[in-house]
Amino acid sequence: MSENVGKDEKKVTEGQWTTGLYDCFSEDISTCCFTWFCPCVAFGRIAEILDKGETSQGLAGLMVVAMSKIGCGWYYASNYRAKLRNQYSLPEEPCSDGAIHFFCCSCALSQEHRELKYRGLDPSLGNQSLLSTTFTNDAISEFKRVCHRYDYFTIKKLN
Repeated sequence: MSENVGKDEKKVTEGQWTTGLYDCFSEDISTCCFTWFCPCVAFGRIAEILDKGETSQGLAGLMVVAMSKIGCGWYYASNYRAKLRNQYSLPEEPCSDGAIHFFCCSCALSQEHRELKYRGLDPSLGNQSLLSTTFTNDAISEFKRVCHRYDYFTIKKLN
């Protein structure tokens, strides 16, 4: 098994969850509160990353709200837990993905959010793969430089 240290200095071992399902309060209080009070936004961020940008945060959040209105939000969210598990070869524990999302959706979202974070992805930024493959750091720096210069001349012209 390969071991890496993620962005937040958490030991990451392939094939194992970095935190437990009920580690909400012991690991990361801010993530716990976020997933409890803004579950649709948290789910949208997770879905956008797992879909590699094909589904936007907003659309995924709206979908889970719409599915919840007919009693199937847990099912929709559990499909993304399965995607996360498959992507990182994680075990389906302590029970099925559907049962976890049905009985304790906020704990599931919190664990999934932490998992992405500890594996070097920042759910608050959404999917970054398209941006990083489309633009080089030099291109982004040049764009910022040009924008800054334009703002400087525009402000000077207005004065």
